[in-house]
Amino acid sequence: MRTPLAILLATVHIVSGCASGPAGWLDADVHVVDGYWVGAESECQLDDRVCEIIIGEAVRTLEAAIPVVVVADTSIAAVPGAYRMATGETAATEAAAGILTRTFVMLDLVDGSRHVVPLVCYRPTDGEGRPAYFPANGPGPLIVPAECSSRDDIFESWRVGSEPFGEES
Repeated sequence: MRTPLAILLATVHIVSGCASGPAGWLDADVHVVDGYWVGAESECQLDDRVCEIIIGEAVRTLEAAIPVVVVADTSIAAVPGAYRMATGETAATEAAAGILTRTFVMLDLVDGSRHVVPLVCYRPTDGEGRPAYFPANGPGPLIVPAECSSRDDIFESWRVGSEPFGEES
């Protein structure tokens, strides 16, 4: 008995759509650096003032942990947002939520070591709860963080060996 080609193709499509694949991050270029799952890396493309705040805080954070820090290069890495669980379900998280933005700053030191500094940056408001923009009269909106701080606890899902979204990584 011959199976019609249309039924065979429909079956292949349904089976492949149900295949869960291995658990893991689904974003492009996800890789491990310094114990964290990070996404694609790029130069800081934000306004100079924003890059200065973010990278400055990352360097200060690393200096608190390492006696001598001589930075050779810096970059910003994407925070992975889509994760396939072992069940095949996909969970997602956003890099920005409310008044805070998560970011990974990559610091390459002259000794050849690479370090990731996970930062949470808080967006300023104008005193009435509205986001403050910079430049005020420029082609914004570009929100300049008023403060960035290292918060390892907020980045637990991106640590190698952690359980993102309640699943084994």
